[in-house]
Amino acid sequence: MKRTRKSLLDDIKTLQANRKTLKEFAKEKYIDENGVANIHIYTKAETIYNPLTDPERPELADEIIDFIDSESYYIPTEYPIKVVLHSEDDLDESYIESKLKEHYWKKLADKDDDLKNNRIISLVLFFIGVVLLSAYFLLESLPQTKDLFNELFSIAASFSVWESVDYSLLNRNALKIEYLNIAQLALIQVIISDNERNES
Repeated sequence: MKRTRKSLLDDIKTLQANRKTLKEFAKEKYIDENGVANIHIYTKAETIYNPLTDPERPELADEIIDFIDSESYYIPTEYPIKVVLHSEDDLDESYIESKLKEHYWKKLADKDDDLKNNRIISLVLFFIGVVLLSAYFLLESLPQTKDLFNELFSIAASFSVWESVDYSLLNRNALKIEYLNIAQLALIQVIISDNERNES
């Protein structure tokens, strides 16, 4: 039977009413009694590092990074994140944590550059818009200028100002959210499950 748009929306509303919010889901799955989000990883020593990197200073396997990225997506930024490694092998807790922090600090620096570039582009576009608008009003006051020429200045000025607003409000807000998400991971803590039990 073909489903109508209204029936689809009704079904979605029913589904939403019977499901937890993402925040409730995150609290239930990740957050412990200390208000820390725990991401549990079950791994072996031979699969935690990328075999293509320097064996003396190996990088973490892409699967580890991808898994942390996918799990942390649902964790609100106000919660610090702790990765709990479960393995029968001996793992270097401090080295793994340093490599994770290095990875996310590089991403954070890159996102910081994006925010700076966003600010510069926004200011440049706004300045161009102001100059073009000034030229438009100046030409409007001169009777010998052509209407079409004036309209081009008006359109270009409006476009520049709108793009400036788009960069400074919409794009920048999205970049800030991404920045906070990466910052949360840049402060990540790593612990081996046995060490966690010993500290308790």
